[in-house]
Parts: sequence; C-alpha cells; structure tokens
Amino acid sequence: MMGHGFYFSNNYKEHHRDEWLFIETTRKKMDSLCDVCYECAIMDNEGNVVMNIRNGIMSLACALLFLCTLTVYGREVRSVKVEGRVSSFSIDHILRQFHGELSDDDMRRLGTLIENEYRRHGYSLAVVGRIEVHDDAVMVVYIHEPLLEGAVVRGIPEATAKEVERMLMPESEESYNRNILSKRLAKARDRFALDDVRAGIEITDSGNVFLVVDAVKARGRFYGGIGSDLFYGINPFAGYYYAFDASALDVRAGVGIGSGELRKADGDFIFYYFGSDHSSALFMELYSGMKIDAWETRQQQEYSTITVVPSLGYRFTMEMLQCSVSLSGAPVWIKDYRGETRRLYSDIRLNGEASLGNGEESGKRRDTWHVRLKGGGGYETYNDIFYADAVVTAEYPVFPVTWLRLVPGYYGFFTSSADRMHLAYVYNEHLLGFFGDYTAAQIINTAGLDLEFEVSKNYLFMGPFIDGSLFRQETREWDYKGGTGLRLTALYSRVILNLMYAWDITKNPSHGGVYFAVSGSF
Repeated sequence: MMGHGFYFSNNYKEHHRDEWLFIETTRKKMDSLCDVCYECAIMDNEGNVVMNIRNGIMSLACALLFLCTLTVYGREVRSVKVEGRVSSFSIDHILRQFHGELSDDDMRRLGTLIENEYRRHGYSLAVVGRIEVHDDAVMVVYIHEPLLEGAVVRGIPEATAKEVERMLMPESEESYNRNILSKRLAKARDRFALDDVRAGIEITDSGNVFLVVDAVKARGRFYGGIGSDLFYGINPFAGYYYAFDASALDVRAGVGIGSGELRKADGDFIFYYFGSDHSSALFMELYSGMKIDAWETRQQQEYSTITVVPSLGYRFTMEMLQCSVSLSGAPVWIKDYRGETRRLYSDIRLNGEASLGNGEESGKRRDTWHVRLKGGGGYETYNDIFYADAVVTAEYPVFPVTWLRLVPGYYGFFTSSADRMHLAYVYNEHLLGFFGDYTAAQIINTAGLDLEFEVSKNYLFMGPFIDGSLFRQETREWDYKGGTGLRLTALYSRVILNLMYAWDITKNPSHGGVYFAVSGSF
C-alpha cells in the first residue's frame, strides 16, 4: 500500500496561504516527530483568514505520520473505494481516472486531485490520510474530514452568545467548511449587529475542530451608499439596522436626483421577529415611495407614481438557500399616465423570493456566486387585470489563474401584462452604455461577461466587460442590443467602489458615458 501526506496546488497556496502554511507546518512537525502544539485561527468578520499556532494535536500528528509512511509501487487497480467521507459532493470524476496499473506517482497525483477538490468546495482542512491497494485489486482511499465538535462565543452577553453558537453549529455532525463558516459568521454579525467577530479553530485530540469565537456587540450599524443610473440620476441612500435579542429593526431611505429635480424618493421600515434557531423570521414591512418614469414610445412622456405598501411575510434561511413569501396591498396614485391628470388605484400582490449563493455581500468576496428568483402576481384595478411577473439574476465567477476572474452573468425579466406600468427598463445596470434611451420591455434576456484583473491584491480590480440583450419591447417587436466598456472596482474595509465607462458596441467609444456606485456599512 501507499501513504499520502499533504499536497497543494500553486493555485490553492496563493488563494489560502495561511491555511496552507498551517497544514505544511503540521506536516513538517509530523515528519520530525516534534512534540508541539497547533491552532489554526481562520475567519475574521470580513471572511478573511488569520493564523496562529496554539493547541496540542500530537496524537493526531503521530497517527497521520504512521499512515503516511506506507508505500506501494506499480499495483493493478480494478475498482476504487472511499472511506471516511462525510461531505456529499462527488469526486467520482477523479476516481474514474485511476484504474489499471498505477505507480507511486499516480497515487500521489490522485491524493493531490482529491485534496484540491476538497479545497475548491471549502473543506480546507480535509486530507487524504492513506491510499491502499489490496490483493483483490481494490484501491481504498482514506479521507480525514475534521468534524465540528463544538463552539464557544466570548465577549458578548451569554444569551446572545448561545444564539450565535446555535447559528454556527446547526447540525450535530458536519465537516468543517471555511466557506460555510464564513457565511454563518456574516449572518451572525448582521443578525445581532456585531461590530466585530473573529473565529478561531482549535484541533482537538480526535483530529476534529472546536470553534472559539470572539465577538464585539454594537448598538446598531449604519449602512449606505451613492450611485448613478440613467433613469433617476444620482442616488444616495442610507440605513440603520438594530438587533434586539429576539427581533431586529431595519430602516432605510434614499432619493434620486436628476435633471435638477427630485425623480425618486423612497423609504423602508422592516421589523423582524426571529424563530428560536434564527434561521426563520416573521417580518412586517412598510414601504413608501415616489418616482418619475419616462415612456419611450410616447416621445419620452413622463408620468409619476406615489405608493404606500404595507406587507406581512415569512423568511427562511438554510445554509446557502434563503426564501421568503409575503402579501402586500397598496394604494397607488398615478399622474399624467395615458393623458389622465391623476388617478388612484389599488394593487394587491403575493410576492416570493428565493436565492442560492455562497456570499451575502456581493463584490466583497471575489468568489461570491448567486442565483436569485424574485416574482409574484396580483390584481390591480387600473386595468382591472390579474398579472404575474418574475426577475432572475445569476452570477458565477471562474478563476483561470489567481489574478484573473471571469464572471459570466444573466438577468431575466418577464411580466404577463403588456401595459407600460408593468414593464421594466431594458438599459439598466445589466446593460450599460445606452444614454437617453428609456425603452421598456415585457420580456428581457440579458447575458454578460466580465474580465477582472487583480491590479492590487485584494484591493483594486480592473477589466473589460461585454453585455448583450434580447428583449420584447412595448411594440411587441423583438430587438437585440449589445454594450461594452471598462470597469474598475476598489475594496477597502467594508466599502465597495465601482466605476464604469460603457458604450453601445455598434458605436465609437467616444459616445459612451460614466457610471459609478459606492456602498458600505459603518
């Protein structure tokens, strides 16, 4: 049989250097049989990695050293078995490559591929302990996935600490995953308005993980930003989130100023009441707003709406999945629409939303991906009709090399009503470069690709993008448009800056324009 120790690709070393150093240090200490103590402290409140060495794991080191000393040379392999797995993602595509006559180097390559696949899925401490080839030509791969054994939270009141511990350890037995832990820490920070949260991991005598979390409670958290768009001009917004023991309050307000006038103003008041495990919440929301929109097919005729929308809903979160459903009913005042000076009508809706992703702060972590579906339907009395609508967005980054990120994305919109008030603008943040065009559509399909080069590690990113859209406009005709440009993204602490220059792909770049957006929490 053959032993296999710790192997890492250059990609992994570059992305997670601190964890690689931890395991490399462990391997070297195992080789020298030194009686030392270890700890790997990982996540701070930004999802970054911090590191120090502290907690004793000599017994594990000796056991793994023994397992890693056995070797095999040139054995026939007809089938492969895996022992010790807890996680559910598939590694069959790797195992299928290793049949027939296998050498020592083949075994090492197998171990490396499996460990790299674990790293890719966030299981950064999982290792291939040993690989055996039995006399019946069955190869057995033994994998050690450290389990989460427990957690303790320090620095905040005991009742809140217990709730945070339950959020970090929702299952009695699961493997340690740095991505999942980062997401849970972000949720705990947002849920309880923590000013700072840092999680250290201690390796127990059994080779598993115990979380030690240091948190700092804040009274609340301000957030806000400013951006620009074609329709409502400059858009500053601000909000305040305050967490109680079993509930939370979120208040937000924003305006849009363009062409020397107020074109948009809105405010949101949301009260959450959380369930015992904090994965679910009842919420009551009161939204009010006004906006001025343009009607492209009527010589950019402008009309305005004012609405007050109370709603009641339920939200449920499970790891990477978040779902919500709500019922709302609103009076709407509409002015200068279809030649009418002013009219009041009602809009009653059932709303639903589902999102799947590995991060809540899009843009803060460069490996964040998501798929979101938001939709609903209802009855409005202006046209005396029932209607339905839906919005889909998706984004999944790919890293060919550590300094280059490719981000394919998709935006889709649909409404069953052909009336202008239900349509959506085509040239939004997903299709930039078309200034002064207020075309609205009943069906929109927009796809794009961003190339993002890392100019300054973890801080500054730059690169071109291209977008294309196929849409069914108000005239019921299908059309296609494409845009391109350059994007610069800067990250600092909890602040994100995006600066874009975009233009119609069929025209000269000199016909383009600038967009910008800044957001953050404080």
